[in-house]
Amino acid sequence: TNATSRLARDLEILGLHNSFDHVVSSSEIRYAKPDSQFFEMALSISAIDASKALFIDDSLANVQAAASLGVQGHHFTGIQAMRTFLAGVGVIRSPS
Repeated sequence: TNATSRLARDLEILGLHNSFDHVVSSSEIRYAKPDSQFFEMALSISAIDASKALFIDDSLANVQAAASLGVQGHHFTGIQAMRTFLAGVGVIRSPS
């Protein structure tokens, strides 16, 4: 995410610091979305191939930047559309 240097502390305060395998913060890697280097670093840190990654963001420019590297993306415009996307890629069951 594009975040400040307080992100790790904020996640810990909220009890979310163990909820993710990796957290990639622009303040730590010195690149911010939509810079392609942000996504390249995120993929490298996560040790995942772009074709296996999903990216959801409310900024179309960020989604397009990720997609230019082969990451499947979704432009978030609402929860129902995101659920449909996640069901379509097999992350969750199809909404009834």
